[in-house]
Amino acid sequence: MKKPVILVVAPMPLFPNGAGNRRRLLASCEFLKAQGFEVDFVYLAHEDQIYRRFGQNPPTDMQAMMAYFRKVWMVELVKPIRLKAGGHHFQLDDWYPEELSEFIKWYFKTHTSTSAIFVNYVFLSKCLLHVPENILTIIDTHDRFSNRRRQYDPFRLEPNFFYTDKISEKRGLNRAKVIVAIQPEEQLYFSDLLEREVALLMPDIKSIKSFAPPKSLRSFGFLGHGNDANLLSISKMAYAWKAQWEPGMPTLRVAGEICNSLPKDLGPGIDILGYVDSLEEFYANVDIIVAPMLMGTGLKLKVIEALAFGKPVLGTAIGFEGFNPVSGDHRLKSIDEIVERVLVLSSSPSGLAKLTSESEQIFLSYHQRASSSSAQLASILTQHCTTGSEITEVENPELKYNSVLRSDYLVIEGEAASGDKPKQVGDAEIFGTEFLGLSSKSLSWESAAAPVRRTWWVSRGKSGNALIAKENGLLSGSRISLGSLMFNEPSNEEQELLAMSAAQELSFAVPDWHTKIHTVLTEEDNFSASFVGPSFLYRRRSPQQVYLMLDDGSCGARLHELSFSLLSYPMHAQCEITERCGCATLLPVLLRGKLTRPIEANKVEKLLLASDGVCGQIFA
Repeated sequence: MKKPVILVVAPMPLFPNGAGNRRRLLASCEFLKAQGFEVDFVYLAHEDQIYRRFGQNPPTDMQAMMAYFRKVWMVELVKPIRLKAGGHHFQLDDWYPEELSEFIKWYFKTHTSTSAIFVNYVFLSKCLLHVPENILTIIDTHDRFSNRRRQYDPFRLEPNFFYTDKISEKRGLNRAKVIVAIQPEEQLYFSDLLEREVALLMPDIKSIKSFAPPKSLRSFGFLGHGNDANLLSISKMAYAWKAQWEPGMPTLRVAGEICNSLPKDLGPGIDILGYVDSLEEFYANVDIIVAPMLMGTGLKLKVIEALAFGKPVLGTAIGFEGFNPVSGDHRLKSIDEIVERVLVLSSSPSGLAKLTSESEQIFLSYHQRASSSSAQLASILTQHCTTGSEITEVENPELKYNSVLRSDYLVIEGEAASGDKPKQVGDAEIFGTEFLGLSSKSLSWESAAAPVRRTWWVSRGKSGNALIAKENGLLSGSRISLGSLMFNEPSNEEQELLAMSAAQELSFAVPDWHTKIHTVLTEEDNFSASFVGPSFLYRRRSPQQVYLMLDDGSCGARLHELSFSLLSYPMHAQCEITERCGCATLLPVLLRGKLTRPIEANKVEKLLLASDGVCGQIFA
């Protein structure tokens, strides 16, 4: 049977489908399949890198994606993504990795039957410059990124996601033949910006459970991803509720990736649930949902999902953008107003019934508009993509993620995270270190899922002595991308030993940069060393860890209370950096810190310095 083929490009995985942009991606792919397309998918491991560096670990389920799509590829990023704009805004292609260009060139050279490409987000639009002219090119905007920073100014914050100006956004969108907006207000905005028609594709999420007024308000919920808009909004909501809460009042239940960025114990009246295995169970255990959004663009899919589960929703006007809200409970102006309405509804069954009815009406209205909104895009796809190729069953190779590396004192276990939350390996004493295996040299683009990635977890082995001397490590010769959990401060002696054991193993892996120590000095528990190193050491604000490796191969100590300063005199020591260090320049740096254990300076063979997923080694 001949079917047209479309390539979908996205900076986030499709599964697990907990975050709003992943739900949007799923809705888009469902629409494309409904139009008769076979869908190929390339996942750019982009969002994954960003959230790891902010202390979060969103899971990726490659097995589920391989079952859903015809073919799946994953493109690893070599260079780190810039998190700071360095000016008023990011330039259009600041977040674009050239690895994607190489993949796109290869794909269209080897997949000549593909007739369209569907790119998620304008910051990946550069890949369309490498697409043959006869291919239908589509950008799904997701959000409006021009002047996005203005939303953050009242809160004295800087976005931790991409933002740009109107000129750059217009230039990026004009790289595509078709532009897709997620909601009517943004459709109008992009039409005015581009001076041409813009298609509308509203996620058509079907009803899962009928609406029924709760008999009482015992708990209210929020489920969301760890983006900055969610974090700001729910943090303010949680602290405002904590200030009001008394015994007998409803409990605020927070779930999802957002929980990794919130304190675990905010006190009585607030439950931080983390990842949830079942959306049905989460929604069954709350009476209403709140959408206390203070900023954000696009469409709040967390609101649509809650409505699909038959839950009444209370929220700000920003939370209901794109829904054409009429009720005052869907157009609240502040967190204080939401708190006040929750308190009123907690003793008003008639108010709960009214909110339920109004939520049902807004869901029905949205569903009707969503059902008809896709007609224009469906017509465009039909006109341009009428031919296809004979589709045969694609054999996706079995992915063998799980493996275990053992020594007497350490166990390193590799696994793939799947489902709604990352799996935990071993018992409760697992140290929070994420080791991420980079691409295997034996895999190429021809493999249906290349490369294989694994998350590595570290736990103690059978031996009580974790810091023995050794010549070779379990990870010798490997290239390791560190996750943010590597930078947790050990809370006790056992975790301290485990951290040092993990650092010892990491010292045998291939470094992302290396240099030589110019001078080293120890005095009591004070340690200092000077060397030529990459500029991000001095400029970076994120957590860093330094471990000292001794001449017998063991890890002798960890440094804490770190500081980096620039030296005024030049040094001529050579420093070699790889592409993963980005556009770093080389600077003379003085490192100071406190030793966790006493050591002799002449015993230090090298320093292991971990920062933002990049690992460097400084040799004596």
